[in-house]
Amino acid sequence: MTSDNPVCFSEYIDVNGVNTHVLKYDYDRKENLHQKDTNEHSKRCDVLVLLIPGNPGIVGFYEDFMLTLYDASSRRVPVWGISHAGHELTPGMNKRCCTWKHNEKLNLRGQVKHKVDFIKNHISPDTKVILIGHSIGCYIILEILKELPRLNVLKCVLLFPTIEGMWESPKGTWMAPFLVYLRWVAILPVYLASYLSPWVQWNLIQWYFKGRKVRYNLQQITASRNIFIL
Repeated sequence: MTSDNPVCFSEYIDVNGVNTHVLKYDYDRKENLHQKDTNEHSKRCDVLVLLIPGNPGIVGFYEDFMLTLYDASSRRVPVWGISHAGHELTPGMNKRCCTWKHNEKLNLRGQVKHKVDFIKNHISPDTKVILIGHSIGCYIILEILKELPRLNVLKCVLLFPTIEGMWESPKGTWMAPFLVYLRWVAILPVYLASYLSPWVQWNLIQWYFKGRKVRYNLQQITASRNIFIL
């Protein structure tokens, strides 16, 4: 393997008490994402891109996007992405723990604290950070800036931000009754499908994408399977 080949490393680490999936496109050498190793690595990087996903917060959906960003920097700037707490069934995690309705670590405020904890413990204060958020990830970035006013932020990029006035937007007005009164119509089939075998889930997802005018790959199908545990 040559030194200029990008490698996407997948790690599962403890962040704010939740086992969390982290992806990173980085230099062609494997670095563990444990606190000490990551801090030593980030000290060698002047700039780091950190991606905060939307909802569902499954970082695998963004793998192609992360590679595009990495290539755009001539593979010199590391690109990391972090899944939302409880949005993936990580090794050692019980499916039931992802659906605890009152688990404060999994609600919106908990997701903000989750990202703040990751930045504090896994990114060196000397590293310039480019924060990229998608949808609700943009709101989380705004809250991160409040929580960490001394964070060395080079730039924030907000993609399709979900920040305020969602209920007043055209789609929000149309979707509000459905989300308030009929959301179980959508949730129940997914909940029942979570008990199907991985093989059946895999084929259901492939059947859904078949014939649609969208480009999908192995990463998207794998990430889509994680929706069954949300």
